[in-house]
Amino acid sequence: MTAWLVLTLVEKDNRFWQAEYYPAAMTLAAVANSLSELKARERVMTGYPHNMRGRMLGLRDFSHQYVNAIRSGSGMSSIGCAKNSLVDAPRKIAHLPN
Repeated sequence: MTAWLVLTLVEKDNRFWQAEYYPAAMTLAAVANSLSELKARERVMTGYPHNMRGRMLGLRDFSHQYVNAIRSGSGMSSIGCAKNSLVDAPRKIAHLPN
């Protein structure tokens, strides 16, 4: 598994300490801000309702696709395609007994 390292400075008592932080995939996806990342996130998010649950499910879907695109080197243009989307995945239909 690939881990992204974020180096940051923490201030305490007027002293600065270098700290390492390994953010979760969903955190990385939430703060993705290049133009291609923003367009990719919007392509995914349009398939979800505009409410809290829909936005969180969309972000989860985007984070999976985002990490896979980075790991595979396929780029942001592959994100939001129906073949990659959790929204378009087949759903199990519950059969209730009579």
